[in-house]
Amino acid sequence: MIKFIDSQAEYTKRAAKVGMDTFTTLSSEAVKQVEAATKYDYVKAGQEFFKAFQPTTAKK
Repeated sequence: MIKFIDSQAEYTKRAAKVGMDTFTTLSSEAVKQVEAATKYDYVKAGQEFFKAFQPTTAKK
């Protein structure tokens, strides 16, 4: 019975470690994505977008 409890405890420790490692990795990647998004120049991108789609005036 003691071996069973020990093996279950070991399994739980490993599962918790895997869960924490996964969470840590995902959090790190999320931070990287947010940092990349804050470096992006949205104003410049918007201006270039609107320049590409300037309205044309029809001449009669």
